[in-house]
Amino acid sequence: MKGNGIGKLAPAAAELREFISDFTAAGARMRELRRALAESLGLTVAEHAVLLGLWYCERRAGTTVRALADHMHIAAAHVTAEVNKLEKAGLVEKRPSEADRRAVDLRLSREGRARLDRLEPLLSDVNTALFAGLSLADMRTVHRLFKTVIEQSPQATRIAELGAGRNHGANPRRKRPS
Repeated sequence: MKGNGIGKLAPAAAELREFISDFTAAGARMRELRRALAESLGLTVAEHAVLLGLWYCERRAGTTVRALADHMHIAAAHVTAEVNKLEKAGLVEKRPSEADRRAVDLRLSREGRARLDRLEPLLSDVNTALFAGLSLADMRTVHRLFKTVIEQSPQATRIAELGAGRNHGANPRRKRPS
């Protein structure tokens, strides 16, 4: 994807500004949607995300905390904290991994699966409304974009953080260290 031209656009280019604005708005709308879906299950957004991630990942044998964290692009410690809450709520079960004695395999409990089974028709309706007019080819193109952004964002963040250090006096809201 390097050399594709997008990175060569001037930061103030209207097309780039519009794209970033819409990209940011889409992320915010997705967070609103995830909150509403989580509330429909009586869960927090984080619990809901972990439960849905496990629902997807357990289709493969032996879903560990690490595998779930990798799928969700979040820290394993965060997954562990949410899994512990979901386990207390009776929605997730943990078992020692047969493949790695240091790891724990995760799976949905009967109640966790039942809640997601009840959610599935709502998810279908939401997806129909959310993705109306988009093709599988559109989804695959956007998915490639998201994967690229996920992969390249740590480097872009490091650059931004270095730039923030260089321009420390440029942000009057940010206090200078003593």
